[in-house]
Amino acid sequence: MFRNLVRGMVALAAIAAMGVGISPAQAAPVSQAAPVSAAVPVAVPRLVDVDVQEFRRFDRLILRFRNGVPDIRARYVNVAFDQDGDRVRLPGGRLLVLRLEPARARSLDQDVERVNLNNVRAFRLIEDRRGVVRIAVGLRQRVGVRVLELPNRLIVDIPNRDRF
Repeated sequence: MFRNLVRGMVALAAIAAMGVGISPAQAAPVSQAAPVSAAVPVAVPRLVDVDVQEFRRFDRLILRFRNGVPDIRARYVNVAFDQDGDRVRLPGGRLLVLRLEPARARSLDQDVERVNLNNVRAFRLIEDRRGVVRIAVGLRQRVGVRVLELPNRLIVDIPNRDRF
């Protein structure tokens, strides 16, 4: 199939060359043509705000972005370290880490934000480098989480009990 494509391109080059008064022998072979780059710079999603809301059955983190939303992974860990290698300590007995990639968050503060909701006790930006942003969330109890994606927002719902 590739050979047929190359033959077709050589034939088109020969036809084009005849139309402008150049012989097919003078036309540049397709393999020597300058490569065309179709790469378009893509803006990396930037985390600009983290907001929390409390509902009767669950707590909600709203992550607001510019330039779209990144992929997200949420997992519980026993111990987490920030980008400087320091151990992350947050109120609550459980530690949930949200990993956003590709993303950046340079404009956010890295101090602990204490919220004291039903399950969410605090959160903190713990990493922002090499296109990865990590946020640690201190919880009262370990429960399943639900992630919703909206235009320029990721919503993380954390139930107050075992389920929604």
